[in-house]
Amino acid sequence: MDAKWFSFSDFPGVVFDHSKIIDLAIQRLRNKIVYEPIRFELLPAEFTLNNLPQLYEIILGEELDKRNFIKMVLKSSN
Repeated sequence: MDAKWFSFSDFPGVVFDHSKIIDLAIQRLRNKIVYEPIRFELLPAEFTLNNLPQLYEIILGEELDKRNFIKMVLKSSN
């Protein structure tokens, strides 16, 4: 069987307790992305500044104010 990528909202049905494992993994990712720079492990080596808020929006499941988000990222990278 080949591995495939799925969006959080379009995840196929799974068996046993795997849905609980997936839910826990998503929650841990949502918590971790706020305080650790894991974003660089989830994006390609080269990415645009617009890709970064898109990644956060997908993981957090909410829309961000992109201008404020980019300001925050640039400020935290100094």
